Amino acid sequence: RLYITSVGNVGIGTTSPLAKLHVSSTGNNDTILEYTNSTVGFNSGVVPLRLFLTVGNGAAVGAGVGLDLVTKSNGAEYIGGRIQTNRTNTSNNHALTFWAGGGTTALTEYMRIASNGNVGIGTASPSELLTVYGDNKYLYLQAQNNTGAAGIKFGNTAARQQMYIEATSSDLVIDSIS
Repeated sequence: RLYITSVGNVGIGTTSPLAKLHVSSTGNNDTILEYTNSTVGFNSGVVPLRLFLTVGNGAAVGAGVGLDLVTKSNGAEYIGGRIQTNRTNTSNNHALTFWAGGGTTALTEYMRIASNGNVGIGTASPSELLTVYGDNKYLYLQAQNNTGAAGIKFGNTAARQQMYIEATSSDLVIDSIS
C-alpha cells in the first residue's frame, strides 16, 4: 500500500514514513527496489538505475551523490559503508570513492577511482594507474591453487624496504637496510 503524509512523505508498506520516500517490509528476502526494463528487443548494453543530485544554481566542488549501506538495530542506525561520487574540480570531473568503517566511528575513505582512471588505495590523490599507500603494511600479489602459492610482496618498515618473490618451497628476498 501507498501512503502520503500531510507534509508529502511517501510510505510504501508503512503509514508513518520518516523520509521523502520510506519503504518498509517485514520479509527477510523481499526486494526493496527493483528496476526492470521490459523494452521489446532490448538485449545489449546496460540501463542503469540512476541516483541524481540536482541543484538549480550549479553543484559546488565537493557536491555529489552517494549510497550509504546501513544496518538498523533497536532504532539506532549504523552506517557500515558508502559508495559516492563527487565533483572534484571546476571542470566537472568526478571521483568514485569507497568508504568503510562506520558503526560507532566515522567512515574512512579507503579507495578512490579518480576522473582520469587512476585508482588509489589508502590515498585520495592517486598519481599512477594504481597507487597504494599504507604505513608499515605490505602489498601482496598472490596466485594460489591446491598445490601451493606464489607471490610478490612489497614491504616498507621503519628499518628497511623489502621485496619478496615467494614460492611454496623457497623465497627470494631483495632487501635494503637503512
